[in-house]
Amino acid sequence: MRRVVRKPFRSVVTCSLATWLTLTFALAFALAPALAAPVEVTLMTHAGYLNGFEAMVEEFNASQDEVRVVLQPIAGDRNILETFIVQSAAGTPPDMVWHFETPQLAVSNMVAELTPYLERDGLGEAFLADFLPGLANRYTYQGRLYGLPFGLNIGMAIFYNADLVREAGLAEPEEGWNWQTFRQYVERLTRIDTAGNYVQGGFSYDSAFLFPWVLQNGGRAYDDERNLWLPDREKTLEALEFAVEIEQLRGVVEGKTFITQGYAMIGSGNYGVQFLGNEGYEFDDFELRSVHWPTNRGDRGIFNGGYGLHMSNTGDSARMDASWAFIRWMVQPEQQLKYVSITHQVPTTFSATQSPEFRALLDEAQPLRTFVEEAIRYGVAQPNPIGYSDYLTQMLYPRVRAALRGEVSPAEALIQLYSDAEAYYSNLQVPPH
Repeated sequence: MRRVVRKPFRSVVTCSLATWLTLTFALAFALAPALAAPVEVTLMTHAGYLNGFEAMVEEFNASQDEVRVVLQPIAGDRNILETFIVQSAAGTPPDMVWHFETPQLAVSNMVAELTPYLERDGLGEAFLADFLPGLANRYTYQGRLYGLPFGLNIGMAIFYNADLVREAGLAEPEEGWNWQTFRQYVERLTRIDTAGNYVQGGFSYDSAFLFPWVLQNGGRAYDDERNLWLPDREKTLEALEFAVEIEQLRGVVEGKTFITQGYAMIGSGNYGVQFLGNEGYEFDDFELRSVHWPTNRGDRGIFNGGYGLHMSNTGDSARMDASWAFIRWMVQPEQQLKYVSITHQVPTTFSATQSPEFRALLDEAQPLRTFVEEAIRYGVAQPNPIGYSDYLTQMLYPRVRAALRGEVSPAEALIQLYSDAEAYYSNLQVPPH
């Protein structure tokens, strides 16, 4: 007779449970890194705005557990560009970079086109139309979008010490003032002691920048069709001659700056307040105000410039998706408002600049209001061809400074400037646009 041996039910359950637990723990162990560790991405940014980016990155990292952003601060625009290019060539670029040299980055395929990400997320024309005039085009190369505007710098306007203006018996300058009136203010606000030493300068620059004078003389900064900087030569020459005239009148006060009340006025962008060493638009020692740059033969407005967020073309889909998640989060109005409250830059979208929160900030900060109103009113996008930084640092600044110092005449400075630019762009292997 056949004997049947039955296994105890408890043994079967114990074996099955042990097998299930073993498989479960093995699966959990295999999936643990993917479930627990966020995708880490790096953002190369300007060290001068690090306080704003640190606050935003901290908030973003705390808001979710899928992406972790790490900052790589670099001092100076030129250093950022050069470091990014070197790291990209070595195959170790940061995942994102905050810069404005879009054409140079795009032509070498170092940054990724963002249009596919916009389309994937259903962000169409309305999304791009929310950016202030001309800004999206600044981060476009050959019809393709490679960066999203974030952190607007507008240059330039005239900051002035309202207390010193009133002490000189002058009315506060008004919108629409001209070069002749500006010259009178510089003369009245420049003070010399009995020994012939300057004790107060009438005007100061934060850089030897020619563009504001050219624009307010009806000239253009750049001709897209001819790839030519400062194409209106007669108006450019008049602008430089006037800048030299002001340089001879304004006075140089040794050891003092605009902030320490060594100068009554300074030409600067909205970024000037931060880099002048102040945390806000309220100064304890004097009343700070601003006014539009004085005009002459025509008014072509001011530049909408600043920076854009770009994504490295690494080919790593997980890291690129993580980078895009951060970029999209950053350009939202609520995030822009938090950022600009720290850095004194300007939001890059209409929805942010028209928000009640930002309008309330403008009510308390007249200098900033001047920049925002003009950014919307004029909408002149700063030229952004390949080699923009090279043009400024290697050609424009040295030639303008030589003229301001009297080393060469304005006409001679411009002849050399045009010659430098022609040689530089003729040697480029790719077109500027």
